[in-house]
Amino acid sequence: MHENKSEFQAAFDAGESSKIDIFKIDEVPHASIPIGRKLESLEHLMQYPIRIRAKIQCSDIVGFNQYIESFKVQGSRIYVDDGAFSFTTIFDGHRREQADWNEHRATLKLEHSKEWLVFNQQNECKFDPYDFAEFVEENIEYIETENDLSGADLLTMAQSFKIKPKGEIEAEESLHSGLKTVLIKDESMLRGQNSQGAEVVFPEKIAFKLRVFKNQHTYPIKAFFRYRIRDNKLSFMYKIPNIDGIIEAAFNDVVEDVRKETGLPLLYGKFISIN
Repeated sequence: MHENKSEFQAAFDAGESSKIDIFKIDEVPHASIPIGRKLESLEHLMQYPIRIRAKIQCSDIVGFNQYIESFKVQGSRIYVDDGAFSFTTIFDGHRREQADWNEHRATLKLEHSKEWLVFNQQNECKFDPYDFAEFVEENIEYIETENDLSGADLLTMAQSFKIKPKGEIEAEESLHSGLKTVLIKDESMLRGQNSQGAEVVFPEKIAFKLRVFKNQHTYPIKAFFRYRIRDNKLSFMYKIPNIDGIIEAAFNDVVEDVRKETGLPLLYGKFISIN
């Protein structure tokens, strides 16, 4: 009998030592687990969490601003990373009178548009007439020229032409039958017929209307237009000057849009949390 009492006491003591205690810390239930003396939060079992922990990724200013309007409070601010073309809003940011968790964030990450990548990749590349006509045709909606020439005019002028580099020698190349011709009278001037049939000089500059960043406004870009004759062959090229400056200016336009739309303070730099 004494032996049975000892076994019962041992079992009772084991049960007492393994009892789970539940108590609250800042209104959040916690469980004290005796094995290893581990403290477990039971917040995930509550009906609602006590604060928002979220990292939202937006792709346009409209959605970014709508989310900000729903959750911004005193202390919310936006960090502008001009190296990564991104904006990060910290809703539960630190304030002078009180530290906060910095766990609720919304980010707007800009990406270069498809058309900007295409035009930037082909910048300063030499096109033969056929490839140039194809390039203009595929991107005609983004192209304008000087002297009231449209992208359609440039396409018509590039699709069929005559080369007359010296004297009376002429070499004619037609990409499509029945189209107007472009006549090179000497190496310094290139003339062609526009889509209305009028003879005009090829422009020295081309204007592009491109979205530098996806889901943002178009941005006017001026490019130099050049043609060259080598060994009775004609080539075309455009050159966009100061590409870095164009990207910077386009990004600064987005910064101003974000500033106006959100009404929050903008700080240039990265937010780095210390855990």
